[in-house]
Amino acid sequence: PDPDNPTRNLTFRKKSPIQTRRAAEKWGREMLAIYSDPVKLRAELAPKPTLTEFITSLERTTWRSLGEQTLTSYRSNWERQIKPALGKVKLCDLDEPTLLEWRSKLLGEGGYSTGYINLLVSRLLSWLGTAKEWGLIDDVPSVSRLKQVEETWTEMGDDEVEALVSVADLDDPTHQLCLFAIN
Repeated sequence: PDPDNPTRNLTFRKKSPIQTRRAAEKWGREMLAIYSDPVKLRAELAPKPTLTEFITSLERTTWRSLGEQTLTSYRSNWERQIKPALGKVKLCDLDEPTLLEWRSKLLGEGGYSTGYINLLVSRLLSWLGTAKEWGLIDDVPSVSRLKQVEETWTEMGDDEVEALVSVADLDDPTHQLCLFAIN
């Protein structure tokens, strides 16, 4: 049946991508199941937006209610780190392996901290949650957070402090700042 006019029938001619008879018959049954159900047909023929198209619609709708600083932060994260790598990917193709590969590139080549990468991933997953609410995707990929390495601080020893003070030029503001930090 025609999804727009149930009183009409549509005929589809497609060539099987598989050349064996058994596989072609199986493929034919799958296509018949899709094309005989108007809801499945509409979903199959519906345009599948890219991440860029989705974020554009988010900016027009949801992001309008955000504060100025949050909006600036979202746009910066989107334009600098997410869009160049994932902007052209269709929403339905954003799966866990794709996101893990993107995250590992940020960690390795980007040189970003684990905390910042976790922020980017959580924002992207939040946006994909909205896409699921809107019915554009079935599920949000599951990507775990990176473990953050705690920074350790060590105090300068007395000999290190004495060496720094001995070379300090009291007329130089940089040296004065170092002495202030030591105190």
